[in-house]
Amino acid sequence: METKKKEIVLIFFILLTTLSFILGFFFNENSAGGGEVDFINHTWKNLQLFNSNSLFEALKLTNTSDSTIFQSSRIPGFYVFNKVFNPFLNNPEYYKASIFISSLLVPIFLYKCLVIKYKNINKVFLVFLSSLILLSPYFRTSAIWGNEENFAYIATIISFFFLLKYQNSEEKFKIFFLIMLIISSSTCVYFDQKFTIIPALCFFIIFFNTSNIRVRLLIFVSYFFMSLPVLYLLYIWGGLLPPMDQLGRDVHLGKFNFQHFGYALSIILFYVFPFFLCSFDIKKFKQFIILKDNSEKLIFCFILVYLIYFIFFYDISSEIMLGKGVFYKLSILITKNIFYQKVILAIFILLAFKVIMLFFEKNFLNFFALCFFSFTPILYKPVLQEYYDPIILILILTFFNTKFSITYKNLIILFIYFSSFLVFTNYYYAEILS
Repeated sequence: METKKKEIVLIFFILLTTLSFILGFFFNENSAGGGEVDFINHTWKNLQLFNSNSLFEALKLTNTSDSTIFQSSRIPGFYVFNKVFNPFLNNPEYYKASIFISSLLVPIFLYKCLVIKYKNINKVFLVFLSSLILLSPYFRTSAIWGNEENFAYIATIISFFFLLKYQNSEEKFKIFFLIMLIISSSTCVYFDQKFTIIPALCFFIIFFNTSNIRVRLLIFVSYFFMSLPVLYLLYIWGGLLPPMDQLGRDVHLGKFNFQHFGYALSIILFYVFPFFLCSFDIKKFKQFIILKDNSEKLIFCFILVYLIYFIFFYDISSEIMLGKGVFYKLSILITKNIFYQKVILAIFILLAFKVIMLFFEKNFLNFFALCFFSFTPILYKPVLQEYYDPIILILILTFFNTKFSITYKNLIILFIYFSSFLVFTNYYYAEILS
């Protein structure tokens, strides 16, 4: 197919995706299942707490075990931002519209980043790639119902933009872009403590790629200074989460949820798999069944020990069904036998290990970020798919080094995969909530 026809097809799908996103807003789409409930029970109530109190007083009131006052598992930067900048906190419909419009900054800024990262790729291809975010059921639901999640994605992509500008700018502009990078990446944590990975990645990239002692000192001191508001909140909360959520999510010393490692790995597989599928050469299938080097053998042994624990020593029947990802839900649909459910999950966990080994370049930052997303769920419960969607997709397109090639065929595969998932989640939650 000639280039012009390919562009026309991609533009059609871009318009279709954008139209579905807009229609989702007008029809109150709830493709993640909890959009309306979270807005009524948490987001709007929390917004009114901040709207009716001074900023300092509102932050103090987050230190409560009373869910009628404040309830959230995140750093309340979202509420601070809206209190200061959003004039629609007295009207829920106008407020939701403002968050919906703000969420459109994610694909726009992502496109700007992709243009810099992939200089020689057709721009229509890059617009299409950035529009895939609009197919995320969790991103859509948060945007449509005005919930907390999407501001962290905006800050993440802005951080990557400033990282690219810092790396590619003239020497006289580097300090400006460096400061903007530190501010924007630190802000990610203000919106959600799980996004600590973003300033961590940025710190490693910029700190170890300069030999200038003064610049290194500036980086270290600036990040420390930007961390102080978060450290203050954690101090008054006495933990990583507001008091209301600490006990309910098992976020306290001496309590670990080791089974969550496997669930997290299977969820990561779901988002990496279509990209892997696009890059895998069937002629090299032998690579899929062999362990290439000692580091891969060591990781495989660790996974094997974990799976022995998970299959034979962990009681999955004691858990609630909330969360754990799409492959856990699939195992339940396939069989009611708990042992077979664990075996099915074990197969997906092994598949996740091999897919990650083959798809991602052997890069410290890739490995560090994937370990972060795999191991941190051990510290809390439940582990939800929304914690990985669309952040894994965003990281694959931005910070990660991968073997993915941007071609027309690969873009169509990604569209079919993620649009099918969106249709499924809409059907699944419509059935549950009806």
